[in-house]
Amino acid sequence: MKKIESGFSLIELLVVVAIIGILAAVGTVGYGNYIKSSKQKSVAANVANIAAAIATFDAAVGAGVETGVTLANYRTNNLANFKNPYGSSTVFSIGTAADCTVASNDGVISIVKTSSTLITVTGCYESATTTGLPSATATISSSAW
Repeated sequence: MKKIESGFSLIELLVVVAIIGILAAVGTVGYGNYIKSSKQKSVAANVANIAAAIATFDAAVGAGVETGVTLANYRTNNLANFKNPYGSSTVFSIGTAADCTVASNDGVISIVKTSSTLITVTGCYESATTTGLPSATATISSSAW
């Protein structure tokens, strides 16, 4: 009588483990790039949204709807819901531009009044530690502040 063996051979199991290892390695690299890209896009979106909020508020100040407001107390009252996508507790640098070449400034948004009529909003992200360039910059013409 013939004995019937069932199951997988050692070679088949090794091939499956190798394929799973390759897929895991490719997935890990892809996931890391996805996370990096999403954080950079989040910083750019924060810059655009903050610039739009400041421009809208500037129009209200110019129209006399709001009075006696500075950049610092506007940030406290209206920009508190913005979060740093890199997990840092520092979200804003008001009045002083953040140094984008320092890794601890990743995700920090600088709001600086660069002249009597211009406000510049700049965001830093991790690639800036090697390039020295901010991720996004918006300039708002401000007549009221």
